[in-house]
Amino acid sequence: MKLRTVCILLLLTLPFSSLIAKGSQEAHPKASDSATIEVSHDLGTTRVPINPSRVLVFDLGALDILHEAGIDIIGLGKGATLPSHLASYDNPTNYPVTGSLHEPDFEKVYDLRPELILIGGRAATAYDELSKIAPTVLISLPDADYLGTLAQNIGIISAIFPEKAQTLKQSMQSLVDASEHVQQHVQKSGYTALFLMVNAGNLSVFGPGSRFSLIHDTFAFLPADETINSSTHGQSSSFEYLLQQDPDFLFVLDRGAATTTGTQRSAAQALLDNDVVRKMKAFKNQRIVYVDPVSWYVASGGIESTRVMIKDVEAALSLY
Repeated sequence: MKLRTVCILLLLTLPFSSLIAKGSQEAHPKASDSATIEVSHDLGTTRVPINPSRVLVFDLGALDILHEAGIDIIGLGKGATLPSHLASYDNPTNYPVTGSLHEPDFEKVYDLRPELILIGGRAATAYDELSKIAPTVLISLPDADYLGTLAQNIGIISAIFPEKAQTLKQSMQSLVDASEHVQQHVQKSGYTALFLMVNAGNLSVFGPGSRFSLIHDTFAFLPADETINSSTHGQSSSFEYLLQQDPDFLFVLDRGAATTTGTQRSAAQALLDNDVVRKMKAFKNQRIVYVDPVSWYVASGGIESTRVMIKDVEAALSLY
């Protein structure tokens, strides 16, 4: 299995013909220009200004991409926890909170007079209402084609902010390079893996085609179980199931640590500290990997969060 490097990079090559309809843009328009473009996304086609100065965000992956490019925002929808690299946005004076990642506060959104609103899948149901206030674009959550979707999202933002396109393209290339390095090592070793989410004492597993399928699709771990049903919240599981599948690597995400302020990752570790799990070869070989919960669950689809995800796997493989 090869990463679709060529296709990914083509998505980031100017002009963004696959993402943009014919518009009135210039080569390098300034923020004061009235130039606009049409951007195609999963909820439709939206005409947006080039280089808008008043941007609202309801998706941490999109915020991560903007942050990487040095594009400022005027407010954001916020969950319980921001990743450490986005901690500067946890300042309501500079960055007013305009609702949650799921539910915008329409009155606050209107009062801030945005020129562009970027939403994620969690706020997709608010798309029509937000579009009445300002041009609104969906930044899709990567799933079965993580890097491909990330590249498409970067392409959309690069088209809206063309002066940042080269910076974002270089960042995407670095992610592709690092991912290929991990993939080559995993393919050579033939490792199997299982992705487990722990949520308030409940266990659920995710396989190929799921929101965490980059473990298989991008990093090339063989699925310990190829029959896992793909769903948003995973397939219900048990300790006995984990032992039955007995993967080489068990990747564990503590959902509580991702969504609840003050929750410690040790909650999942304490739950998995039992006689059944100790029989697994992943336990015996020290290959139970507790991934960074915020980057994998809340802020996935960002550039820095993807770097963190790659580093989690690199560390598990002792690649650095």
